[in-house]
Amino acid sequence: MKTYSKEFKFEAVKRALEPGAKVTQVAEELGVHYTTLKGWIKNYKQNNENPFISSGNLSPKDAEILANILSLLE
Repeated sequence: MKTYSKEFKFEAVKRALEPGAKVTQVAEELGVHYTTLKGWIKNYKQNNENPFISSGNLSPKDAEILANILSLLE
């Protein structure tokens, strides 16, 4: 399974949301399946500050919790 950076996803979403852009065409140009791009767009619209936390990236709140747990283990 191919993984994409957060930056790539942001740029893909930005292109797909441009006026007149078609998700299928943008997806094809970028070499991703259109349902993948539609998922990224959905995530962006739901949480545009940190839309790709499901990609192995922690939300700020979860990162803080993890840091607190790790500090307790030291």
